[in-house]
Amino acid sequence: MLRLVSNSFPAKAGILRRKCLNIGAVSVIVLSGSETMVEFPKPNDGMTNKKRKKYYRDVEARLLAVLQETDGWVSNKNPAKMALKDWEIAPCGFGVKKLIFSNHVNRCKVCDEVLSN
Repeated sequence: MLRLVSNSFPAKAGILRRKCLNIGAVSVIVLSGSETMVEFPKPNDGMTNKKRKKYYRDVEARLLAVLQETDGWVSNKNPAKMALKDWEIAPCGFGVKKLIFSNHVNRCKVCDEVLSN
């Protein structure tokens, strides 16, 4: 389950990342200072429809509680699935877009770390 989350303050992106990991997110990628991609695990295959709907409601409620604390909002409930493949996580936790140009070096804007091409 993917969600694209926005923040009004870029400084809150790191706080949002840590809190989302605490509530059970599989991966959290800070795409820019104001946008964050959050991925939650899919429900089990053995769940009935009633339990699956309850699982989604619980995840949404936990995410909305975190967003209220960090002054954020869900900007896209169904982001493109290819979005996570195009981003690489830097050691500082920010996402760097993978570029396929041969003369371009993927470098994190925050920690200045050189990433793979």
